[in-house]
Amino acid sequence: MTDSFSRLDRRSDSGVVGARVRQARFGEGLVVGVERDGPDIMVTVAFASVGRKRLSLQYAHLEELDA
Repeated sequence: MTDSFSRLDRRSDSGVVGARVRQARFGEGLVVGVERDGPDIMVTVAFASVGRKRLSLQYAHLEELDA
């Protein structure tokens, strides 16, 4: 498991799409989009409990779940 997707710096953004993640408030979800917004990286995650959320990777504290 990787906190805050540190692997984003080592591979393409599109390689993260499809990753299963956990976020403390929203629970488990699936990354459905990644985009760079200046120095920040924004991820769109589809959560079962609350739907889609667009989150700043810097503040979301996403934990990648094992495949």
